[in-house]
Amino acid sequence: LTRPQWLRLYRTLGLDEGATGAEINRAAGRLRRKYAKDEEALERVEQAQLWLMTKLLNEPQEPEAYASEPSGSMGSAWGLG
Repeated sequence: LTRPQWLRLYRTLGLDEGATGAEINRAAGRLRRKYAKDEEALERVEQAQLWLMTKLLNEPQEPEAYASEPSGSMGSAWGLG
């Protein structure tokens, strides 16, 4: 997608570029409730959420983010830490 197309997806959800996954999901949920009876608007919201979350999940992660995680976090809850 082009930059204007990405920006349009963020604006569909009422967000600024660079929103986090939590912000995207929260905005999409709010708009789903608002447009529950408007199928066209609902489709736009769901498509925007899908594209933006796919983009976030496919972005390379910074190695430092994993290195700074404390060893007793989720890993220990699953017997991995």
